[in-house]
Amino acid sequence: MKHNHLLVISLFLSISSSSYALDILWQASSPVASPSGQTSAYCGSDGSAAVRHSGQIYWYSKSGTLQETIDLVASFGTAAGGSYDIPYITENSLIITDNDWNGSGRLIVLSLANGVLTNQVIVCIPPNQEAPHLSNYIPAINGSFLTMYKLPNSGTSGAISLTPTNSVVIPSSFTGNFNVKVESSTDLVEWTQTSTGTFNSDTSDRFFRLKVETAE
Repeated sequence: MKHNHLLVISLFLSISSSSYALDILWQASSPVASPSGQTSAYCGSDGSAAVRHSGQIYWYSKSGTLQETIDLVASFGTAAGGSYDIPYITENSLIITDNDWNGSGRLIVLSLANGVLTNQVIVCIPPNQEAPHLSNYIPAINGSFLTMYKLPNSGTSGAISLTPTNSVVIPSSFTGNFNVKVESSTDLVEWTQTSTGTFNSDTSDRFFRLKVETAE
């Protein structure tokens, strides 16, 4: 009975579960001891990050190194509680929108090259938008840490799409021997036993699962 129970669980996990796990790209000490409603974290397409808090910008590289701390109040005269945002960021470039500058607005464009920080200020009506959501990464302040998470790749046209994976466990309390098999399918209905190895794409999607059976 225990052996049959194991078989049912392993098949259910293989074809029914759709949970995802977020991988950590990097983790650094949080620059903000007490986050508030004025604290926001932003990410760039390259895995870089910026934390906005009370007139300060903390700029992180794509490896999680704090490379610049920018005091917007002291350097650019931005109001500490003003309406500003970060619509664009990479490891080398950062754009800040300041909507409260002299009744109009401006863009503050920062560039970092070889450790040298330069800036350009453009007086204009900045776009009224939040930083766009980037599909690859998402930052989060967790207690005393700033963590950059890497989101699962949902796949794009012309690329290999990876489906969620799970582990099949043989509990140590079970006795006897078990056969672990790899099966493949093109429709998630008919499954054929296959061997591990190298596969290439064909005209149909191909799915794989692990199957555990008691050894006879």
